[in-house]
Amino acid sequence: MPTLLYRAAIRGLRGDAVLPLNVLRDLHPDLYEREARKYSYRPEAMDNPVHPLGCRWCDVVFLSPVHPEPIFAALRESGGVK
Repeated sequence: MPTLLYRAAIRGLRGDAVLPLNVLRDLHPDLYEREARKYSYRPEAMDNPVHPLGCRWCDVVFLSPVHPEPIFAALRESGGVK
C-alpha cells in the first residue's frame, strides 16, 4: 500500500512543489502575503521554533498521514476553526 501524506486544500496553486512559507516569500511574494494573513491574529507564531528541526514555524511544510477532514471536523467542534 502506498504511503499518503495530506496537505490541506490550497487555492491558487502555482508550480509543482509544496514549499514552506519562508521560501514563498522570495519565489512568490503575492502567495506569501496571502498565506501569511492566516497569522495576522498571532504573528508571533510565524517565528516559533520547531526544536527538533532547528528551524522556525514558517520554514516547515506541515503534512499529515491522516486525511484532513477528520482533523478539521475536530477543530471545528472544539471551536478552533470556523
